[in-house]
Amino acid sequence: MSTISLSVYFICGDYLRRLSAICGIIFFHKELKISQFVDDTSLICSNLISVQNTLLILNMFGILTGLKLNESKTKAIWLGPWKQCTVRPLNFVWTKEPLKILGIYVSYDKAGNERKNVNQKIENCDNVLIYACNAQECHYKNMHERIIACISMS
Repeated sequence: MSTISLSVYFICGDYLRRLSAICGIIFFHKELKISQFVDDTSLICSNLISVQNTLLILNMFGILTGLKLNESKTKAIWLGPWKQCTVRPLNFVWTKEPLKILGIYVSYDKAGNERKNVNQKIENCDNVLIYACNAQECHYKNMHERIIACISMS
């Protein structure tokens, strides 16, 4: 993606954030509608009409820039009161599996979210600490001792 296309891409994202015809979700007293990082965009809408409005805008954006959404590769998930919904509108890949949005797994399964977002990160940190401590030829019985040892070695 060229620098100009990338700039227009972020301008489009900013426009979507400001548009009242698109309803996001309230998270810590702030409305979230869209998350962007380089050419990765995640849309967070509270209703299907907002998704359809966004798609109209993205199609117009595509006419101007030549970029377009590949709907057959676009993943979607029903959350909240719609988590049991079986309707599969639009040409998206509908899933019940957690979606990864900027490194965070999102799903309607609270325990699964915690397992993937917190427990797995702790396990990854533990593996790094074990590797670092083993490289320093130290052997400690528990995580607390490993953390203190690894901090003192740095």
